[in-house]
Amino acid sequence: MLAISRRPAEGVCIGTDIHATVLGLQDRKVQLGIQAPPELKIFLERPHGRGAAPVCQDADERRMSWLHCRPGEGLWIGDRIFVFVYWVKGRQVRLGIKAPDEVEILRDELVESAQGKLARKARGLRPSKQGAVPC
Repeated sequence: MLAISRRPAEGVCIGTDIHATVLGLQDRKVQLGIQAPPELKIFLERPHGRGAAPVCQDADERRMSWLHCRPGEGLWIGDRIFVFVYWVKGRQVRLGIKAPDEVEILRDELVESAQGKLARKARGLRPSKQGAVPC
């Protein structure tokens, strides 16, 4: 399990196709946005045996799901990934993420940084007008 602190507009990438973002905070409730492939069902799980409930989802292909969670509540993404709210302090949220060991979990700013480095590297490897590749 991974525990990570996030602020509004910050998120995490879970594997290659799931993105969880803290959309906002209000009265110790966290609004989470989840982008996941359509084949993965998303369910809110509440503590104290209140059961699981399906989550609202957009109909478009990006499929953004959103929900409000209090500390102790979380959601299942498919049947292998669980994201829950540990605590809320001021403008910070502590999320816990349980996923299989082979699933990589990265802060979104690390993914954006890596993508930027790859793009800069790709621009540097383009052939010049003479056909030579710069070193």
